Amino acid sequence: MEKALDALRDNNNDVEAIGNRILHKTLEVLHSQGESRLKLEEEVLAHSEAFKTQYKQILENEFRQRCRQYDDQLAERGKNLVNIIHAEREKVIEEERKAVE
Repeated sequence: MEKALDALRDNNNDVEAIGNRILHKTLEVLHSQGESRLKLEEEVLAHSEAFKTQYKQILENEFRQRCRQYDDQLAERGKNLVNIIHAEREKVIEEERKAVE
């Protein structure tokens, strides 16, 4: 009976040791996965911030370009108006000359 109890205790000790090793390995894997996940989250955040910065620069550049286009269009319209006014002035002057003669 004593041998059976000793064998049972040894078996329980072996089972407990195996259980402890499994628990330890599981905790190591979970810790490693947690660290990997944190690193991945940090990389995603870094990429996200880089994307935001690049997108903001793109929007700012497009806005500046659009403003330049509007300024160019306004300048062109101004030139056209000046030309129209000069042409109309010349017509008025010519009509006045004809009226005087």
